Parts: sequence; structure tokens; C-alpha cells
Amino acid sequence: MNKTHKKIINKIGNTYKNYINISLDKTNLMMYLGGIIGVFNILILNIIVPRISPVILTLLSFIGQLVSGMVIDAFVYNMFSISKILGCLIVIAGLVIYQLSEEKA
Repeated sequence: MNKTHKKIINKIGNTYKNYINISLDKTNLMMYLGGIIGVFNILILNIIVPRISPVILTLLSFIGQLVSGMVIDAFVYNMFSISKILGCLIVIAGLVIYQLSEEKA
């Protein structure tokens, strides 16, 4: 890297340093939890997509989001709701009924 490249990189860095704050000591690391879960979600979906139908894939990802949201609410925010669990169970029951009807057809 020559002097010109270093000057350009320093100029760009100094221009945007007031707008970009990447300091982890001022950031709540729980804010990154959604991104981490999202990365694993995309990774798993890329592996599973060729093997199952789109309807089941959609329902499974929806159930996964519901369950992970309930776990985060319960352990991080101390919020527990029976209605959320009932809703998740209804969606799971719908998935099972759909899968059973697909196998019979």
C-alpha cells in the first residue's frame, strides 16, 4: 500500500467517523440477537429448501419465529403469555393436519 492509498483511506475514515459508531462498549449486545438468529435462520433454510414443500417451509419458519420470540420474551423481558403459547400450538396443529392430509392424497 503506497502513500496515496493510505491518504485516501484516512480521508474516508475521518469523513465518516462521526457518522459510524462501532464501539461495542456503548452498545447493548442484546440488540444483535435478532441478527444472529436471522443468520442461523437463513443458513438452515438454505439447507432445508430443496427437501420440503414451500407451505411447510413457510409454516416451520413461522413457528420458529414464534417460539424464539416467546423464549426471548420469557427469559430476557420476563414476559410470559398463555395466549402466545396457544397460538403457537394452533399453528403447529395446523401444520400436522396439513402434513397428514398431504400424505393421504
